Amino acid sequence: MKTKPAPASSLTTPSADRPQSGSGHGGGAAPVVTMPQILVAMLAFRDGDFSQRLPPEWTGGAGKIADTFNDLLTISERRAREAARVCRLGGKFAVTSQVGVGSTFRFDVRVSRAQATAAAAERTAAPVLVRLRPGQPPCRVLIVDDRPKNCALLVQLLAPVGFEIRTAAGGAEAVAQCQAWAPHLVLMDLRMPGRDGHEATRRI
Repeated sequence: MKTKPAPASSLTTPSADRPQSGSGHGGGAAPVVTMPQILVAMLAFRDGDFSQRLPPEWTGGAGKIADTFNDLLTISERRAREAARVCRLGGKFAVTSQVGVGSTFRFDVRVSRAQATAAAAERTAAPVLVRLRPGQPPCRVLIVDDRPKNCALLVQLLAPVGFEIRTAAGGAEAVAQCQAWAPHLVLMDLRMPGRDGHEATRRI
């Protein structure tokens, strides 16, 4: 039996929760991912147009591509606004990137020394939160992040104030901690291996 190859201009992506074989009516058709959509979005992004996003309903590998690309557009749009603001102030904005290392953003702006005002002095004298007021019920905070350094930093910042702190290294553990401990606040990392922050938040 011969099968025809899929057209070069499209591909199908299977959904993780849909059967991959069989001919029942419940399976549904796999979404079609058209290459022109991806090319149009990439060309628009190259020209500084951040409005051409990929469909969020794509699933499987294409869904991961769409999520990553759309997140990149959001970050790039925010950086573009920041760069434009710096330029309006007569400054310069530059960025350098290295694969596997990260990006460094630099900006220079011309400013003049401000004169001290009563409002500035009042802000300087404003009280700083040092610790929760004694006698009130405990405030439980759950920190969810797959990177131990991030968890340790937040624990270092919040524990001295008087919060009761627990940490979770993933979405599944976060759901279990919420069921067992009932925290008042959850600081959730959205991108984690396995069950990510989006899925964990929906379940919580």
